[in-house]
Amino acid sequence: MLNVMVQLAPEAALAVGTDRDTPPAVREAEEKLRTLQLALEPLHPGAQDRSLASWFRVRVEDEATAELVLTALSDSPAVESAYVEPLSAPPA
Repeated sequence: MLNVMVQLAPEAALAVGTDRDTPPAVREAEEKLRTLQLALEPLHPGAQDRSLASWFRVRVEDEATAELVLTALSDSPAVESAYVEPLSAPPA
């Protein structure tokens, strides 16, 4: 299992998963993920700090799917950054 880490613009992050006036860029990004049967998950649920609340993850099965997610989100103005979380090395 891999994680694609996604940082959204703070205003966009507040709208994820709500029925508020979701910006079109967020709706579009969420729809692209839904077509892949994936979703944004808050990395710090309930965080009051705007910088922490702007981080999400998308759990994927493999590198190919991770690349699809990165491609799907790359042109969204709501996405400030997105990358595949590096795998940690096993303890020595």
